[in-house]
Amino acid sequence: MINKQLIEEFTAQIAQLLPKAQATGEDAKKLINAAASKAFERLDIVTREDFEAQKLSLARTQERIIQLEETLLKLEQQLDKP
Repeated sequence: MINKQLIEEFTAQIAQLLPKAQATGEDAKKLINAAASKAFERLDIVTREDFEAQKLSLARTQERIIQLEETLLKLEQQLDKP
């Protein structure tokens, strides 16, 4: 799912934008981190690596479907011959 480093970087950026969050220290960072984690989980975000793996798998599957359709067509043609 989401990389912990991404959430930590996001949290750090928010903490920099909110002076009050910096003043309260680690407690605020933990709260922001938890909120960010929940928000990212609801978004169903995948990593680039997972996306690329799925993309490659889909391409292989589509190629295999084309091969199977060609094989099926040849077999159907053979059955139609007297």
